[in-house]
Amino acid sequence: MNLILRCIHNNPDLRPEAVEILRTVSQVAAQFPDNKGELLQQVTSLRADIVRLQQEHKAEIRSLRAESEILQLANRSLRSDTERLQQENTSLRADTDRLQQEN
Repeated sequence: MNLILRCIHNNPDLRPEAVEILRTVSQVAAQFPDNKGELLQQVTSLRADIVRLQQEHKAEIRSLRAESEILQLANRSLRSDTERLQQENTSLRADTDRLQQEN
């Protein structure tokens, strides 16, 4: 900031833009904390958030894996039931055909 002020002071042609330059520099500077402690606190908070999110992510993955295993078991059971029902259907058709031939 002081460097900008010295440049403006040494070069009077820059004075009309000085207000805009200083306003822009002030806006940019306002986005960054002046206090290193505040910055450290923000970093610490972000690290804690990262750890929490990683733990939540791992828990969600475990939950999804467990759910996937349950669904796979249910799918196997349904396939087994389908095969059994198809066999029963084939047997019933054979019985129906035999009974029709007897009549």
